[in-house]
Amino acid sequence: MSKISVSINQSDLNAVRLLLNGLQNSVPKVLCRAINKTLSGVQTDAVSEIADELNLTKTRIRKDFKISRASLSNTSGKVVSKGKPVGLASFIGTRQTKTGVSVKVKKQGKRSVLKHAFIAKAKTAENVWWRKYSGTRKQFRPNFKYAKLPKKYKLPIQRLTGPRIQDIFAKDKVIKKVETKAKVRLDKNFAHEIDYELQRNR
Repeated sequence: MSKISVSINQSDLNAVRLLLNGLQNSVPKVLCRAINKTLSGVQTDAVSEIADELNLTKTRIRKDFKISRASLSNTSGKVVSKGKPVGLASFIGTRQTKTGVSVKVKKQGKRSVLKHAFIAKAKTAENVWWRKYSGTRKQFRPNFKYAKLPKKYKLPIQRLTGPRIQDIFAKDKVIKKVETKAKVRLDKNFAHEIDYELQRNR
């Protein structure tokens, strides 16, 4: 699991209280709104940075993220990435060829062909598999009904995967960029929410 927490320190809290002098009941609300807006932005930034690293859609990357939002009783929150290694079938452009499966995992990497691998559905999800077999291999036949072969020709098989989203998120060059942007977002959101609260209570 990899995460970024968003909270405020005592000096920031004192500054908010000073600016909202006479509106102390509004302080927790301002903090929550600012932090929660920041958390949404942090997730967006994290997904974008990871999309620059991996050949995955942002929609797929976002599936492995969760936001724990701030509340009036707990003015802190976090963006968490947690999940299993991503199946190779999820990477953009993965396709079956006559010799195996063509896949590109890294955005800046090269496409490669995994010999003797094949794409098939299991439990409603499409995956790339590789069969451990020591006998003579024949060329892949697209219309051949491999599922009807005897078990000894079908098993054992191994699901092929790439890295976990959380491991890419934890890389220094990724998480530090997101943390830097998070601080800028938090300062901007605090200023906006304080101004909004002062305007509505004039």
